[in-house]
Amino acid sequence: MEAPAPVEPARAEAPVPASAPQPPVLRGEGVFRFDAQGRLVLDPGTRQRLESLLALHAGDALDRRVESELASLPAAAAARARELVAQFEAYGTAQRAAYPPGQAPLVPEEGLAQLAGLQALRASHFGAEAARQMFEQDDAVARRLLELMRDDAAATLSMEEKAVRALGRFDIERGAVRP
Repeated sequence: MEAPAPVEPARAEAPVPASAPQPPVLRGEGVFRFDAQGRLVLDPGTRQRLESLLALHAGDALDRRVESELASLPAAAAARARELVAQFEAYGTAQRAAYPPGQAPLVPEEGLAQLAGLQALRASHFGAEAARQMFEQDDAVARRLLELMRDDAAATLSMEEKAVRALGRFDIERGAVRP
């Protein structure tokens, strides 16, 4: 039987050298941003700005606005952004067809099923990785709120009342408020 290896005393962490990798520098103003390699950045901010663009503009006005947004992008990022706009338009149409506006889930389980359906729809329109980059954070919050609503034992509460209670519990979980 071998003797256990000696335990080294804890050392203070060395300071991070100035040459340590920094977060990527994002370039671009407006709806689309690109990284130092000229690639379009896909993140929740891109998604939110693109959703706003599509909500505020349609038809020729949308085309003109998109072209003005693309003018300052590198060619590869502009091509990807143009593709992303088309994907978002198709996704919006498919989403409204699958989940018509004004028809909210009646119980949390329906909300969880709808969220799973939306995730599959996004993966089919944007690709799994792009959908993850743009929607994962918001989906995690939505899933947790729906789970908290589902786990609420008060059977007489409406979905709206359960949502308010779930949001309060969620804020406590993430440390935003004290219990």
